[in-house]
Amino acid sequence: MENLTLTYGTKRYAAMTEVQLLAHGVPQATIDEAIAAVRLDTIKADCQRRIYDVLSAETQANIASAAAVIGSVAEADRTTEQADMLAAASEMVDWIAAMRAAVQALAVDTGADYTLDAAWPECPATVIALAADY
Repeated sequence: MENLTLTYGTKRYAAMTEVQLLAHGVPQATIDEAIAAVRLDTIKADCQRRIYDVLSAETQANIASAAAVIGSVAEADRTTEQADMLAAASEMVDWIAAMRAAVQALAVDTGADYTLDAAWPECPATVIALAADY
């Protein structure tokens, strides 16, 4: 485990190992919380990287803007392409939500290897194609 930085009581402990923290009287529960927080932050960063590998922030913004414009068109007046784009945009939102839900599940399961692709929801092909268009 890497060194931890945490506050216990009124004292701040920086870059210390679990053994060192225990020697300074920091309770195991406080150390465990710090370890869990580090794991959660690491998994969140991995999730963000995985999403951005498919959908950069700019791509997401462009898709959201296009979806808003298409959404202003009456459903009966939308072209097949517009309807398909909205469906893919909806799948994009669902996939991002599934990725975020996976963060929480992976953070709780300390035995789970979040670095494996298999640990994460697969991105739908329609979302990959949508990202390529934007």
